[in-house]
Amino acid sequence: MTMGLDADADEFATFIRYSRPADGGGEGTASQAWRQDPDLRLLRIRDNRVRPPQLNPAWGPDSPEQRTAVPEAYLLPDLKDLAFKVSAAWEQECAGGDCLASGQGRQFVDTQSYPFNLVGPKCSEIGMDCLGDTQDASYQFRPGLTLDDDEVWAVVGTLGTATGNATYVSLGVNNIALRLGAINVDGTELAGSAEAYAVANADKLYVHYFTRDCAGLESLTLGQCTSVADTQFVVPPGVRAGLVERDYLAAGTQRGPDSAQLLPSIAVKLQRPTA
Repeated sequence: MTMGLDADADEFATFIRYSRPADGGGEGTASQAWRQDPDLRLLRIRDNRVRPPQLNPAWGPDSPEQRTAVPEAYLLPDLKDLAFKVSAAWEQECAGGDCLASGQGRQFVDTQSYPFNLVGPKCSEIGMDCLGDTQDASYQFRPGLTLDDDEVWAVVGTLGTATGNATYVSLGVNNIALRLGAINVDGTELAGSAEAYAVANADKLYVHYFTRDCAGLESLTLGQCTSVADTQFVVPPGVRAGLVERDYLAAGTQRGPDSAQLLPSIAVKLQRPTA
């Protein structure tokens, strides 16, 4: 819609995020029916008061409030320990005991810190995909993950709902070719997932696995595995997957946490056992 009545009026779009329906959102549910035909209406309200024209104050990066976070740096030794213990549980230990240094672990990228920018004119200037101001959440991204040669990706990270940095956590799989979010794992499913690995602060960490087919891996994945179908709108053969972690709405605020204070998650590459 346009915000004014002439041809040069600014365009404005509102996006409403649909997530976590109470009835599950599957076929035949009321929420699924609503999503097919949402009863949403947008009304234009005109100010008819007689007064001189007034400019609205410019939007600024500090409006409505500064992004804050509970610093997670103290959890780094525990996170690295968790990554190694996951690799050891599969008998595919990261060389030197450090998954990042060995290259077997790949760190997520904070897309809200320099040199990236997802907000307004600054985003446009550097040629990024500016779909919205994204300030309701932190965004970590790990692109370039292959799935067609029996790879299993173990994602280890901090759980924002446990560290005090989120009211809702999303761990998703993206189809990079289509820029399409294909799968979502809710943060409630991640809670407690690190407890089996005997690391410090396990309640503040998580482990989750992604592979083409989780069947037969139950003893290693401990119920924390998501199968990634090789279909057109998930991740087709030959297309690399991306993983996205989002921490929504830091407690007590209207914004996501300050991403610079969060620990990047780690994707550890494993192979499906042959026997």
